[in-house]
Order: sequence, then C-alpha cells, then structure tokens
Amino acid sequence: MSIVITAGQRGALVFADLAQTLGVMRSDPSGHPAELVAARGYKWLLCPRGASRPVADPRRISIVPTVASWKSAADPERFFGGPYSQAGTMARSNSSPAWMSWIGARAALGLLAHVDSDDSPCHVLRLADQYIAARRGHGFLELNCGARSRIVVTAPPPGHRVDPVRLYDARVRATITENGGLRVGFHYFNSEADAAYAAEVAHKALFVSTQ
Repeated sequence: MSIVITAGQRGALVFADLAQTLGVMRSDPSGHPAELVAARGYKWLLCPRGASRPVADPRRISIVPTVASWKSAADPERFFGGPYSQAGTMARSNSSPAWMSWIGARAALGLLAHVDSDDSPCHVLRLADQYIAARRGHGFLELNCGARSRIVVTAPPPGHRVDPVRLYDARVRATITENGGLRVGFHYFNSEADAAYAAEVAHKALFVSTQ
C-alpha cells in the first residue's frame, strides 16, 4: 500500500501483475489499490498462452491505445464508413482476441471457478511444506528464506547437481536455476502423492558435479 501512496504523491501510476497468485492464492483484482491490475492466463490460471485480462477503473486511469482497432472502438462499433470513435471505458485498450487461446481459457477458467478459494491456498502451502521436509531429508537446502510459498526452490547437497533429463523422463516438470537450484510449484490439482513423488525423483536425479 505504501508503494501506491508514494506513487500517487509523485503522479505515477502503479501496475500490479497478479500472474504469480491469481488462480492459486487469494486475489481480488476488483479491490486492488493499484491503478492497473493484470494477469497472464498461462500460469496459475491454466490458460493457453495468448489469454490475459487487465482490470482498471477508467475514472482513475487514462490509457490511450497505441494501436486503435475495431475492438477499441465505441459502441455501437464506429469504424465502418465514418470517423473512428474510441470507447469511453477500458475497452479502448482491447485488442482482437487470439480465438484458439480463449477457447482453452474458457474451459480452464470454468474449472477454476469450482475450486474452493479458501481451501486452495492452504492445500498448496501444505504440499510445499511436505516437499520441503522430504528435500531436507535428502540433504537439499531450502532457499525460500523461511517464507511459505507454493513455489519452492531448493539447492542440492554440496558437490551435487540435479539431472534435468531424469526429471523429464520421470514426468516431473521443474526448473533448474543458473546456480543449480531446483524450482517446483504446486497447484490445487496436485496431491500429497505428487509432492512425495517429486521429492523422490529429485533425489534419484542427483549426480556428483565436476564443476
């Protein structure tokens, strides 16, 4: 909140990216203090790439579209045979949707609408805690600085690395950082069995590093 206040004192706008929370953690874009809130759909919202939505109050923010189109025109659509008239709402920032992406997005968002918004954060954090405990048992070091998160980064034991090919072959989707840390994330559809399996596969994927 202090960032929003400071920005307002200097005439600056605040853009909040909810890509790392919306869909798996509690988030209410409608009540957010930032002037512009958005989330790309392909992460925790489970949508295909190309589907995203901004939320803004046109009374608080004035954005002029850099590429005017039929989607940014006023209603009724005034772009055939006459002067272009820009929408008075945030629809003036719309662009033509990537149709195939939005077909997948509709199915994904419909699924998430049935997820318990109170239980989901507790569930994913519980899985992350379980995974971290198992990683410690195998000599991995947690790099989350003590903050609970559904995204977990752990460093392998000294002198070891994690083989990404073994992870891939075992159908564990994770990221290995530049420094060799193993980054995984848990969603509502994951189970305790998934967390245990990911921890065990990571252990089996260890090899002695020559670097």
